[in-house]
Amino acid sequence: MEATDRFVLLGRVGDASHARILAARLASEGIVARVRSESSGPYVFSVGEMAVAELWVTDRDLEAARRVMLEADVDDVLGAASQYQEGSSWSPAARWMAAAVAVLIVALWVRRFLMVVT
Repeated sequence: MEATDRFVLLGRVGDASHARILAARLASEGIVARVRSESSGPYVFSVGEMAVAELWVTDRDLEAARRVMLEADVDDVLGAASQYQEGSSWSPAARWMAAAVAVLIVALWVRRFLMVVT
């Protein structure tokens, strides 16, 4: 970073914790980033617009930072997609319990139906 570099707004995120994680990701790529939010002061605000945090980078690093953020978004989407492709997250015990509850419900329904018929 040079003395003539000017900081520009890269973007806004929902809270300061998320912004600090993104700033760390940028730092791992050699990009200096600053986080600015209301939660940085003595009175922490974490609701609505007061929770929004801004991420600032130098104008020289702006395009590289945008590329890193795009890669981070793609990684997040691919990670979420892989969770859905892995199949059911239910354990075998939970599957057996669900099957038992389903059988019980059907048995109660059949019993009620037979009581109405007779």
